[in-house]
Amino acid sequence: MAILTVPFLVGSAAAVLIGGSLVGCEDEAQAPPPIRAGETQAWYGRANTWASAGLAALQADVAACADAGVSGYIIELGGWGGTATFGSEAAKAATETAYRQLLGWCRSRGLWLFVTIGNDNTGFSRYGDPGIPLAAQADWIEWAIDLIRSHGAQNVVVQPCAETKTAAGYQLEARCAERLDGFTLVCNGNEGRPVQTEPWAAFRAWHPLLGTDDYPSDALIVSDSGDLIRLLSRDGSMDGPGDPDKLRAWVRMVKAKGSPVAGYYAFRNAQHDAPAIQALGEGLRP
Repeated sequence: MAILTVPFLVGSAAAVLIGGSLVGCEDEAQAPPPIRAGETQAWYGRANTWASAGLAALQADVAACADAGVSGYIIELGGWGGTATFGSEAAKAATETAYRQLLGWCRSRGLWLFVTIGNDNTGFSRYGDPGIPLAAQADWIEWAIDLIRSHGAQNVVVQPCAETKTAAGYQLEARCAERLDGFTLVCNGNEGRPVQTEPWAAFRAWHPLLGTDDYPSDALIVSDSGDLIRLLSRDGSMDGPGDPDKLRAWVRMVKAKGSPVAGYYAFRNAQHDAPAIQALGEGLRP
């Protein structure tokens, strides 16, 4: 492994090809590993480009995760910026197709699908956000909840709102607690760093600001913060592929804390990134 200078680092059964299109198969579902403190899993996801970059890349991601021992895939159902699905019927239709395919592949490979519905950073025009606040997305939110419900809870973890901080975000959490009974729910309040797991949730997800943070041993650690996204990327950007050496070291650090999940949030990378996925799996092994 290269020496780094940043502080924290000193089944083919899933689909068949019919007429040139991918068709998901969910009849051979495999249970994912239990989420437990002290038994760290690595998860990966092209969080905001998963649905817009094509099904072939998405299927390649899932296959690579399964082969590497990466047991979860991370998505934002609403996308971000140029990939945002609210306000576009065409984008919603494409997202429905991609969600059905992705969930079928995750089930057949025994992966978790970690789905975020809303993001409380929308409306603040950061990182390409079009400036539509969560409070203005009520119809889209109901569509998103219906989509998730219609495909069932098996292998699915739902984070109702990322980095909850507004009344609309807390309302979304309450709505999901009401309508997604039977799903594994995750809270992410206090702007992404919740101090405890909420009563309606099974887990809390926690976003490190830097690698030097003291990661909670009970939380799902997801690298969804600007500085950490840049640190873990190969080119120091929000869009680039992951740096394998840094990712291996980061997973090992999360594992040393005993946190249940080290989730690599590939913010806007639109390309299949096999080296990053392989590195995440390698970080779990001695």
